[in-house]
Amino acid sequence: MIIRFLKKILDGLGFVLLRKHEGFEVNWVPVVNELNRVNLLEFLIISELNIGWNGLIQIGANDGVKSDPFRALILKYKLKAILIEPNPVVFKKLSNNYENCSFASLENSAINVGEDNSNLIPFYELQSSNGIDAVDYTGFSTLDEQVIKKAKSTNPGTIINKVLVNCLSVSDLVKKYEIEKISVLVIDAEGMDIELCKEFFK
Repeated sequence: MIIRFLKKILDGLGFVLLRKHEGFEVNWVPVVNELNRVNLLEFLIISELNIGWNGLIQIGANDGVKSDPFRALILKYKLKAILIEPNPVVFKKLSNNYENCSFASLENSAINVGEDNSNLIPFYELQSSNGIDAVDYTGFSTLDEQVIKKAKSTNPGTIINKVLVNCLSVSDLVKKYEIEKISVLVIDAEGMDIELCKEFFK
């Protein structure tokens, strides 16, 4: 009778109570109501918040708005985050879009693989050469010259712009922001994603 009563209450709250069986313990499992649209990313963020938030690192944050599923959640839950964007022009937009957000640290640097990084390194971005009818390639940029050349070959009417940007290694980044643990790692660095991921987990 008590179990049935508890199950009814938990069902109303969106949880299910599992009976201990063959070594399994009683668990509180969030249940997704099929009738509701659920933001899976938000569901995972909430789960991480419940056990203790250790911060979000976003490499290639762009302007913090365009094609960014994390922005709304960062603002909604005031998530501690480090948002990294090497492109100086795009970084200004990122700064404007996160103005007065003390929980977000903004870093205008490229994150590169290895320890031996000079302060300034070449950074390549794709730009339209079509003037008024220009396609917006904002955010399509990389440290890998071969990647940008390949992109140019499949996007007629574009030019490659080369700029020098500040550079940090992953270990530099960890030291600068005194990072011990992270809850979320997001990498959007054309041609460098897997290599950078390895740097964080080696």
